[in-house]
Amino acid sequence: MKETTGSPGLRWVGILAVVGFVTGFVGPIIFVPEANQGPMIGIFISGPAGAVLGLILYGICRVFQLGAQTQWRLLSATAALGAVAVILAIQPQPALRGTLYDGAVTACRSPRDATAETLLYWNGRIAAVTWAEPRFGWQRDMQQTLEAAPGILVSVGLTRKNSVFENRKPWNKGSIFARGWTSTSDVKSFYYATGSCADFATGSDVHGFQKYDLGGKIEPAKDWPPKDIEGVINASIFSAVPEAFRAF
Repeated sequence: MKETTGSPGLRWVGILAVVGFVTGFVGPIIFVPEANQGPMIGIFISGPAGAVLGLILYGICRVFQLGAQTQWRLLSATAALGAVAVILAIQPQPALRGTLYDGAVTACRSPRDATAETLLYWNGRIAAVTWAEPRFGWQRDMQQTLEAAPGILVSVGLTRKNSVFENRKPWNKGSIFARGWTSTSDVKSFYYATGSCADFATGSDVHGFQKYDLGGKIEPAKDWPPKDIEGVINASIFSAVPEAFRAF
């Protein structure tokens, strides 16, 4: 059967493939720039899917002998809806910003008092890293860092925690929500640079926040193992609950 003059014909395949490719390739660059492999969606998923959909719809139009004007309208609507569907599908998921926690103090000490176990921890880390040599004199430097470090190490027996997320879609970007409190029995250590053990008596309640942030630029470590106290100490950094999260 001869194809109707002016109908899209096999342009069904080409147009929908191009729309799928462009939205799947450019969309992640705009909406999720931190996802290095985001543009691969256009190459391996939405582009080929558009071509397959175009081939199917082309076949349906031939079977039902739809007119050229009807086909062009249907093609335009399909391309627009497909672009919208891809854009919606690639929208960034909420980002974890940190964890609220409740617990009780089980121990409090200075970083100097944790020197032996900190060195043991780093000996294990260094033994596992076979592709990089530790800098000369790292044990001496680490001991000096721990001895001179201000603040305290607080061990907390956690009783419950609550993960806090930030929405990142254009229509809700910046809004905060929490998943809800869940029970836990973990014991975690926190480093508090300006704290005092006088404020963290054993058994006292602790309500704090552990920040989670992978948004910064990742750069190779200049020193291995690290020299700064926050890099040396095998503990999370203590933080009070931010004002924006206190409602949770």
